[in-house]
Amino acid sequence: MSCVYQNKKNILIFAGGISPSKKDVESFMINHDIDLNSSFIIAVDSGMETVIKFDLKADLLIGDMDSIDKETLCKFENSVCKKEFPKDKDFSDTELAFIEAKKIPHKNLVLIGASGGRIEHFVSLLSLFNFEKYNKSTMSLPNFWLTEENIIVFCNKKNHLQINSLLETDNVSVFSLGKNFFNGKIVSKGLKWNLDKINWKKQISLSNRIDSGYNSVELSIKRGSFIFVLPLKNNIKIELKDKI
Repeated sequence: MSCVYQNKKNILIFAGGISPSKKDVESFMINHDIDLNSSFIIAVDSGMETVIKFDLKADLLIGDMDSIDKETLCKFENSVCKKEFPKDKDFSDTELAFIEAKKIPHKNLVLIGASGGRIEHFVSLLSLFNFEKYNKSTMSLPNFWLTEENIIVFCNKKNHLQINSLLETDNVSVFSLGKNFFNGKIVSKGLKWNLDKINWKKQISLSNRIDSGYNSVELSIKRGSFIFVLPLKNNIKIELKDKI
């Protein structure tokens, strides 16, 4: 079946591994004004099974097809655009989906799943977040990554992040990434332990929390690239903006 890219606002990539629940995904999408049914959906190999479980329709199935159930693959052989690759290749299946996403105009890119199981796959995907600038010509990386329990957000020096509806018991963990690993700088407001003077060479901000006097957290990236790990809960909303 030939591939036709429809003009859709957002791209959702469903990867294999453990996926968050449909309820959690739907709540996240509603909070962030992303319509599941009008997004361009890419299923990565066995991620197709999650797409089916969520009662959605994939626009593209991509990968080497080594982990998808063969009965499922046969069922959708002639109804879904498919791009199949050899098992021995230079990119993982999910990376191939990111490369494909680069070709499609979009506002948000959300990765769903891709955790649990083989830890090297998870670490490999996580490592992609630190060299976006070196792959701008070939790959789009997600704004948000939804695992079974967490929201992972990628930010760089252009970004200002506001997190709403956190509880005092919710953890906010921050990791510095990339070429400027030891030279990152964040200005924060609303966290119990301020990030402004952290020496990222010596520490990370693990299990930080919102300060009791605030109802939101604001983070402005001054130098470097970072990932923020938040709980996947139905009330949390993240506003990720480019700084003016």
